[in-house]
Order: sequence, then C-alpha cells, then structure tokens
Amino acid sequence: MKFYDSLGLPNPDRVRIALNEKGVLDQVEIIQVNLWEGEHRTAEFKAKNPSVTIPLLELDNGWRFLKQRRLPNISIILLRGFH
Repeated sequence: MKFYDSLGLPNPDRVRIALNEKGVLDQVEIIQVNLWEGEHRTAEFKAKNPSVTIPLLELDNGWRFLKQRRLPNISIILLRGFH
C-alpha cells in the first residue's frame, strides 16, 4: 500500500491516524509530496490522481482513494481490514 502524504495538513493526518490505529503504518510506503514545490502537479502524480489532491491512498489491489470527502470511508476500510 502507498500513501501519498504532505505533512502539516489535516486530511493526510487523518489517514495516517487510521493507518496507525490499524497497526499497518510501518507496512505502508509513505511518499511525501511537496505541495509548495508543485510535486502534486507533475505528470506522474496526475496520472495517479487527476484531481491533484492530497492525500492519495493506493491499495495493493490497485484501488485509489482520491477525494477528501471519502476520508471517513478510507478509515473504515483500513480499520475493517480490507487493505
């Protein structure tokens, strides 16, 4: 599982908390995205997330969670063990 993160923002913090509660934070590849340098607007990132938002959670099965309004769903999925 890959977690595209940007420190200091509340929405990525929520996902990080859910990963920690599930006990899988140490098993997740955390990729820091520097918003101030525009790393979220690169072609590589846009291919994964056309809305260029953070956080982005990419599960091993290829599912991607892109939208901030779905963060509660991400927490539920992680806490129920569907990763």
